[in-house]
Amino acid sequence: MIIDQFAIFFDDEAAAASMTSKVVDFMPYAGRGEIFITMLAKGANAAAVSFAVTVQESKDGTAFTSVGTYPIQKPDSSPVLHAIRLPEPTRHGKVRLAVAVTGTVTGITLFAGVTRDHFAPYDVGLYINKGKVER
Repeated sequence: MIIDQFAIFFDDEAAAASMTSKVVDFMPYAGRGEIFITMLAKGANAAAVSFAVTVQESKDGTAFTSVGTYPIQKPDSSPVLHAIRLPEPTRHGKVRLAVAVTGTVTGITLFAGVTRDHFAPYDVGLYINKGKVER
């Protein structure tokens, strides 16, 4: 669940070889325990695409330092939903995402926002039917 419109880094933006999100003010979330950033990469692509998502922080929103990088692999046709727990070394209130992409990004869009908690999606083809796990 997205907390509010001010907690969105990317809002269905066309992916590029490298891109930087808008800055989100994390001060309202201080002391609330774990904070998750949920990313969604969607769109059809000719081959697998790799994203390196770097979480960056700043005291004043001008000079940013990296606090963690997370790889995300998107297959050729399926959308990918991925949660990133805000790294422990994050100490400052201004946070943004820097994304580097390997592969062709034509037709791919990105969404990223702060979520209240971690999601646990099923693997592709894995679901529960009347108490029995099926593929």
